[in-house]
Amino acid sequence: MDWARILAYVTGLVDQELLARTEYLAAENRILKAQLKGRLKLGRRSSHCRFRKLHPFDSKLHEAG
Repeated sequence: MDWARILAYVTGLVDQELLARTEYLAAENRILKAQLKGRLKLGRRSSHCRFRKLHPFDSKLHEAG
């Protein structure tokens, strides 16, 4: 078996694992959203952490400036 085939096989396994995790998290998210009543109010700290995860580059610029 050559390296290209081995790499393709391993990459395929990783892709399948990531797809399975993504599908699980999407299903879990749907279930949790269905259990919420109304809007969820985030505190200032939670909002900042979420922003840093969603916009890592912007966050670094904000901290530098």
